[in-house]
Amino acid sequence: MKNVIFEEGTASATSGTATISSDGKSITFTTDTFSSIGDSATVNFTVENKSNYKAKFGNPAIVCTGTGSSSTYFSEYISATVGTELNGVTLERNGSQASSVTVAMKKSFVNDQTTVSYTCTLSVTAVEATS
Repeated sequence: MKNVIFEEGTASATSGTATISSDGKSITFTTDTFSSIGDSATVNFTVENKSNYKAKFGNPAIVCTGTGSSSTYFSEYISATVGTELNGVTLERNGSQASSVTVAMKKSFVNDQTTVSYTCTLSVTAVEATS
């Protein structure tokens, strides 16, 4: 849906950077350096429905994939936990919902330190609004 977008993406204090694409359809989150098992970082965001239709979210509503040169190792070394607030939900037009993604190191890398980048997109379809 064209007008269901990420808004207000912010990384938690000292955990990295969050950048929303110019069309609002994706958010890219790059962590600060992970050096120990258990290191984690969180990005908080709001999803807004600015369309004239209701927005029906899939389950999962938000899909995140690792980006960059180390993305092949993400499933083994890094976990990404996406908030479930939007899973299967229908968001009314002009509605909004807050959510988050937390990325954590679950196994140490060969090198001592690494940063991690994830790009998240929305899984959503339009539903006719009756009022």
